[in-house]
Amino acid sequence: LVTSTREIAVSELPKLPAQFSHIIDEYAPTQNLIKIEEYCDCTNEKLPLEKCPHLQVDNACRDLKAYPFKISHLDSLNPDNKDDIKLRIFNRLLSKIKVSGLFKDHKCSFIDTNHKHQPQQETVYTTDEKQNLLKKDNEKIEVFEPPKCHVYRDLQKLFPTEYHNEFIDRPIIKINKEPDYLVNGSFLLNCFLMICKVIAIFFSSSMAVLTSMMDTSLDVISGVVLLMAVKYAKKGITRGKYQQTLKQEVIQYKFINAMRFENLGVLVFAIIMGTIAMVLIGESIISITEMISSDDPVELNAFIIAIMAFNIVSKLILSIWCTKAAKRTDEGKETLITYSHDHRNDFMSNSIGLLSVCLAFYLGGDWRFCDPVGAIILSAYIFWNWGSTALKMIKAFAGATDLPKERKDEHIMRLLHQFDHVFEIEAINTFLVYQSGENDIIEMRIQLPQKYEFDQIQDVFDEIIGGFESVNGVERCFVHLERDE
Repeated sequence: LVTSTREIAVSELPKLPAQFSHIIDEYAPTQNLIKIEEYCDCTNEKLPLEKCPHLQVDNACRDLKAYPFKISHLDSLNPDNKDDIKLRIFNRLLSKIKVSGLFKDHKCSFIDTNHKHQPQQETVYTTDEKQNLLKKDNEKIEVFEPPKCHVYRDLQKLFPTEYHNEFIDRPIIKINKEPDYLVNGSFLLNCFLMICKVIAIFFSSSMAVLTSMMDTSLDVISGVVLLMAVKYAKKGITRGKYQQTLKQEVIQYKFINAMRFENLGVLVFAIIMGTIAMVLIGESIISITEMISSDDPVELNAFIIAIMAFNIVSKLILSIWCTKAAKRTDEGKETLITYSHDHRNDFMSNSIGLLSVCLAFYLGGDWRFCDPVGAIILSAYIFWNWGSTALKMIKAFAGATDLPKERKDEHIMRLLHQFDHVFEIEAINTFLVYQSGENDIIEMRIQLPQKYEFDQIQDVFDEIIGGFESVNGVERCFVHLERDE
């Protein structure tokens, strides 16, 4: 059923565009492919694999035979999305096995030495486990117990991690509210700091303190923009629901591409921050010219120092927290990254501002120029940082194609191994990946056999489009059919 010969293993894959030839060229399995069992032991008689009652739905037998190569290819190239692809193909095969029509008519038994029928056992979660799974206490949760037969032994060999998580130690499902807490907490902290700095500015003539106050005020305004962007992003079509929505006579959603609101909010945020940074640079230059003709000292007191110090510490903590939280979630990820960068900028700017005003106040003389010079330095940094972010977002909205090679390879590997219909594709003539905000749009031109009817073509398209559009980081997928001339 399987072979260690590389040429035979890859022979059924579709022809790839030249830019992806390395996907096959770099495949170098270090050991023989995993061998699946050749005969069915699900009944009281020995059957060919093709007649196994588990494998009678949607070419399940063909798919099972192909998985040893798919697993070997994924392990060899080791893309970042390997675990997600393996989990999806494991769940796909498992769903086919469970819904098999013949399997419903009898319970699978493992053929032991006495050929006795051993019924499968039913497992029920405890009340505590139900609560952990966010279910009601009175709701009965039944867990499918795997039969002791060749198919499930093969699954255990091919997908050891996924099999363990599904049948042995199922992970607890939790709703991650951390992004909401951090976004709302960051916004409230900025409001509090803005009030404190407005009070502090009445007790100090420092340009650095004024710059810090203006920066925090803009954080509040931009925070409102981001919160509105996240709110509107939830009013559009949810991930993976485009195809179902297009089949409806009346579209219920207010926005088709609402996921872009979050990225648009980041762009507006960056433009506001860059604009105010230039204004503060101009004000600081004016302050320097006034200080040349005046000997007025910089005013500073314990209240201002306390506010600035609290700002520095709190922003450092939130910057680290938001960065780590963004790595643990997909929902609201861009907003968390934006807040992380903003908190980092505030930490640096307030540190420079506090240092500048302290030097100007305690040393006096020409050291008083440290205050406006420090304001210019931190304003220039803010302008450069958010200007770069704005330029990045503009390129992304324009559909930038200069993506990292690894990112494109992940998508083509998903196409080759996640979808069962890939063996029906004769050639992939074009595979294009380009940006839409922080997400990707995928377009491909494929060739199918000339004899294929419309329904067969539609099945191939539906599987590929639906599969890609359900993946985090992919906004839309378009498949175009080409015929040989």
